[in-house]
Amino acid sequence: MSRSSSSSAKLMLWLSICLFAAFFINVSIQRYVPGMWALEAAYEAVLLTLATAFFVSACLKFEGKAPSGAEPGTPTTQQGQ
Repeated sequence: MSRSSSSSAKLMLWLSICLFAAFFINVSIQRYVPGMWALEAAYEAVLLTLATAFFVSACLKFEGKAPSGAEPGTPTTQQGQ
């Protein structure tokens, strides 16, 4: 994986963390200080969906960067013997 792919995966991971934080801060504000801030349920769903999508995409990019597998004959491939 190239350096730009790794940096884009890191950027997507940080973006997902920020979106999750925004979602949970929003829920906390609405729970503990009702009336101060109101966000419609549809917008909350979009925020949570985007956060999850960015997180999964970043994880898949990081997974694609990992080695493809172990060599034949290693203990991890001989389970159950």
